[in-house]
Amino acid sequence: MCVEDDKMCEDDKMSVDNNDSISSTFKNKGKMRAEADDNNDSSTSNNKGKMRAEDEDGESSTSNNNKRKADDSGDDNSNAKKRKEDNGNDSSSSKKKKQKRPRKPKERRQARCRTVCSKRVKDRINRATSQRMFLIERKNVDATKSEFTVLGATGNVYTVTICHLPNCTCPDFQKGNLCKHILFVYIKVLRVQASSKLIFQRALLTKELRAIFAKSQDYAALANYRVRSLYNTLCKAESKEETVQRRPIEGDCAICYEPLEPTENLSEILWCRGGCGNNLHKECFLKWKSSRMFGRAVTCVYCRREWKEHITERYTKDGFINLGQIQTGVRFI
Repeated sequence: MCVEDDKMCEDDKMSVDNNDSISSTFKNKGKMRAEADDNNDSSTSNNKGKMRAEDEDGESSTSNNNKRKADDSGDDNSNAKKRKEDNGNDSSSSKKKKQKRPRKPKERRQARCRTVCSKRVKDRINRATSQRMFLIERKNVDATKSEFTVLGATGNVYTVTICHLPNCTCPDFQKGNLCKHILFVYIKVLRVQASSKLIFQRALLTKELRAIFAKSQDYAALANYRVRSLYNTLCKAESKEETVQRRPIEGDCAICYEPLEPTENLSEILWCRGGCGNNLHKECFLKWKSSRMFGRAVTCVYCRREWKEHITERYTKDGFINLGQIQTGVRFI
């Protein structure tokens, strides 16, 4: 019995120990669970705090990133604007480069271009090259216009103007013809070939005029010195103011004793410009003048003062100056 009681005591002890161990194990497990829960809670709280911090950091970083993106987008926009402006400038410059300069309007001839030389013009070309004509003077107005004073074959003085519309003061040109005086200036003075199409054109272009004037460096077919000097003197005397007053046209001519008619053409009546101012018939005075011995001064038949020649004394009935008397090779009329 004692042995059994001892065994039972041992069994009870063992059971108690087992219970204690079990309870301890349960306690340990509870502690472990509590620790685990605490750890989990702390870790979760830590994790939450970390996550919040990370979220805050993320928000700040996102805001910073957004700012950076905004700045970058602003920079990109400004760069894009600059690029557009540069492209615009490049395109405008390229357009300017591509845009051709406006062409100057082509010059038009002021008269129909002639391609064939007519028979009349050929006849006048022959006269211009065969008859005796002379150049008295030349005046260059500008790069495309020059005036030529020409002594014709009959001694009359004409003015030829070479310009866009060449013209002459002679009767033949006034009738609508291309006169020999214009052709003389082209061929003899300006040295244009007689076979050139330019010489029979009614109108010339600017480039043609410049080409023509570029060839004429030296004057050719000049009139003699006496003709040129007298012409210049007469022109200067015409421009000067008169110092002597002309008397009324009345009474008789002192040479022919015929009455002076005030209704006559004034170019047919001369008057003394160097002294008395009396009037004379032009025809009578020229006979008086030619009767004087060569080398002696011509004087007035009234006052005997030296006669001042005026350009009107050289005018013909047609109103042209005639200097044929003092130029050899010219037919005087």
